[in-house]
Amino acid sequence: MKEFKVFVKDKPGELARVTEALAEHAVNIRAIA
Repeated sequence: MKEFKVFVKDKPGELARVTEALAEHAVNIRAIA
């Protein structure tokens, strides 16, 4: 398992944009903090 941090702007849709990009590359999210 690898760990990385992603910093996004606090605006609507930003987290969705990041998670969609991860999903396109078959990256599973195990936790969000």
